[in-house]
Amino acid sequence: MDIQKTQQYKTQSLIQDLRQIIEQARGQVAATANYAQTMMYWHIGERINREVLRNQRAEYGKQIVSQVATQLQEKYDIKGFDEKNVRRMMQFAQYFPNSKIVSAVSTQLAW
Repeated sequence: MDIQKTQQYKTQSLIQDLRQIIEQARGQVAATANYAQTMMYWHIGERINREVLRNQRAEYGKQIVSQVATQLQEKYDIKGFDEKNVRRMMQFAQYFPNSKIVSAVSTQLAW
């Protein structure tokens, strides 16, 4: 009976350790994905601001942003690239013009 209890304890301990490993890995994957997504959004917004709008508001810029959003949605079939969100990406890049700051802060975000 003692051997059985010892084996049961070892099994429970093993399962607890494995769960901890799994949860830690999941947390790291989520943090990495959040970081990558945040930087992707910043780069998209920065690129549109810099290349298309040349950091100015222009009527043609509104049309281009709409076209870019439509094409991104069609290509990636993701609602996150609708015009409203693309404009948020642009605002994000305007508010935080330094990618190093965004990079440093994004590692601390827990969305």
